[in-house]
Amino acid sequence: MMQIRKMWVAYMVMCTCSFWLSSCTDDYNDSELRNDIENLEDRVTTLEKWQKSVNGNIQSLQNLVAALEDKDYVTGVTPLEDGTGYVITFLKSGNITIKHGEKGEQGNKGDTPVVSVKQDADGKYYWTINGEWLLDNGNKIPVTGEKGDKGDTGSAGKTAIAPQMRINAESNEWEISTDNGTTWTSTGIKATGEKGDSMFSAIDTNNGDYVELTLANGTTKIKLPRYTSAIRFESYEIADVYVVGETELNVILPNNLTSSNYNNLMATVTPTSGTYTRAGSNGWSVSVDSPDFSNALITTTVTVKGNSSLTIGDQALLSVILTYTDGTQVTASRLVKITPLGTKMATDNNIVKGDYYMSDGSFVNKSETLTELQKTACVGIVFALANEVDQSDYSNTGIGQQKCHGYVVALADATATVCMWGVKGTALNLFPENVSNNLTSPEMDWNGYDYTQTIITQVRGTSKLKPDKAEGYPATYYAVVDYEKKVKAPKNSSGWFLPSIGQMYEVYQQRDLLAADPLGRALRSNCYWSSSEVSFSSVNDAPFVYVETGRVASNTKNADGYVRPILAF
Repeated sequence: MMQIRKMWVAYMVMCTCSFWLSSCTDDYNDSELRNDIENLEDRVTTLEKWQKSVNGNIQSLQNLVAALEDKDYVTGVTPLEDGTGYVITFLKSGNITIKHGEKGEQGNKGDTPVVSVKQDADGKYYWTINGEWLLDNGNKIPVTGEKGDKGDTGSAGKTAIAPQMRINAESNEWEISTDNGTTWTSTGIKATGEKGDSMFSAIDTNNGDYVELTLANGTTKIKLPRYTSAIRFESYEIADVYVVGETELNVILPNNLTSSNYNNLMATVTPTSGTYTRAGSNGWSVSVDSPDFSNALITTTVTVKGNSSLTIGDQALLSVILTYTDGTQVTASRLVKITPLGTKMATDNNIVKGDYYMSDGSFVNKSETLTELQKTACVGIVFALANEVDQSDYSNTGIGQQKCHGYVVALADATATVCMWGVKGTALNLFPENVSNNLTSPEMDWNGYDYTQTIITQVRGTSKLKPDKAEGYPATYYAVVDYEKKVKAPKNSSGWFLPSIGQMYEVYQQRDLLAADPLGRALRSNCYWSSSEVSFSSVNDAPFVYVETGRVASNTKNADGYVRPILAF
């Protein structure tokens, strides 16, 4: 393999030296040449990995055929964490890894010679290349060697040599060797791509008697018999799990399992991606039912849950372990993934007013009928899109950038009754500097998140917000602390906050979204606090929206009003 790198690197060094001798001036810039060399190095590295992958897959194919001809049995099929293949576990042969290409995709035709196998009339498997028999001195090459006679301790039989592939550094063509690398023959196919190294196009694990592999040529199929004591999932596709509710997966147990030889079942779920910060928890939970022996087909159900500490795309490996009374254990594994409850994300640029906001941070179009699971997961409704008037900085929130994409109103009030705004006699400057009267120009006052953070800073942290004391700023307490306990804000949002007067007035303007939606509770015909202060009397007064008339007015900070939280996404 290093031959490729050595020849190319040597060639480029010679070219570089020649070029330098003829171009040695003070203003010479060699950055372009250096970039060309670095790009070439990257390509050489890619070709080396590619070549290694091809040969590894050839070896795996040979091992599979050897296991088949040795009458070995499959005891388990475990998907690879990156989704590019499986580990097939045999009773005698151990683990064999097969790959079906990145995300199941096949390479471009012509990029790589298709090395495969085919069963001949004599029942044996022989090597093929591009659909034709691979010949050695005119003879077909068997995949496995001849077996020695049973009881023959003097000879174990011949060991078959698997073909090897390489890329010729000079011709850039694939070459093949059938004598363990002693001699090489060109295939005439240029190594022009970065894919096409897979020997397998599909794997079918849905049959209880065998695992079926379809080779890259699309026609050759190999059936590997299952061990009668093996367990299996009904499907090995990556299973969808949501941050609410639960996902049930059926597992088929061995046909030799009885209530007499059954000991126990255990299930585990191990994260393969994502970041977890909660001590003693990885965000996943799993349970498994006892076997159902009442039917001819013995089954069980595994229930998987994900909690709100997980994010969309997080994956885990689910394993079910069956133990017999004699201590024998068999295992089946399957990948599970946190899947969005909705069909849209904040960054899709197709969010509209009225869309439903899910607890995992995804959105469902307002025209769609929500499933029962989506009804349970809905936390709010989009009432406004990004507003340039908003000067709040969302960089340190789950949004992760200075500007947000839009705003969601909670489905319900944060308070069952009215509460005070906060301390009368203290000004926090919660109004735009360029707006002289935010009661008559509420649309210019849109900094609710920033105002809420200022109030939290004033009391020295959310733990100092209180529901029943003016110095605890009750309206902010109910919006930020109390409502979060009832309805957890999605991780990729700003978190709940008390809207500014402009934002609360826009909620009023879009009140029909809440009134018409079966999930949302309409605004009361009463006063709703904002997080703003009245711009011309900030010491004592805070603005509110009177829903019955739509009037924007003010009251003293120790007066009463309702609270409807919002968040940004």
